[in-house]
Amino acid sequence: MKAQEQIAHMAYWVGLTPFVPVPFLDEYLRVKMLKRMFKSIATEENIELDDVTLKVLAEDRQPFIIGCFLAVFWWPLRKLLRVVFYFLTIKEFIDWTCEAVLRGEMVRLACVTGMLPGDPNRVRREMKRVLIAHPHSPLRRLLTLGKRPPMTLPDADWITRFVYRTVQWGGGAIVLDAFERDLSNEE
Repeated sequence: MKAQEQIAHMAYWVGLTPFVPVPFLDEYLRVKMLKRMFKSIATEENIELDDVTLKVLAEDRQPFIIGCFLAVFWWPLRKLLRVVFYFLTIKEFIDWTCEAVLRGEMVRLACVTGMLPGDPNRVRREMKRVLIAHPHSPLRRLLTLGKRPPMTLPDADWITRFVYRTVQWGGGAIVLDAFERDLSNEE
């Protein structure tokens, strides 16, 4: 299976995690699937990533106070709103699928440029910075009429084409260009 097909299929499963109805299991499964995706991407590039590197790349780390606040206040509200407004779950599916593809492509770029397995903390820092600096939600970008520059779409099965088209709608070309530019700059 080609790298883009592999990323698209695994990202699709990552995107489905909001539909898991068990609290905290959805987040756990998302991290596990991201780790599996990153490991297979690195293996495809003949690079071996250890568990510590995979953990750094896959987990969303937040400051302790913010994490506690989100866990206590925001998480139950989000779960309630998800039940009431089912379209929020569908939006989250689309957003997570798009972000998983972008993160997978970023890991692939980092492997190709030689940043991985050498400096996973820098790669994760750049991933986070770029994803925050460049909104990548396809629905939000559609509503705000944000730029959606063309990307090279893979010539593969329908799932892969659909997933990469969604990433394009989310401005994936902008995000990946910014990440590649940041990786090439020395700190």
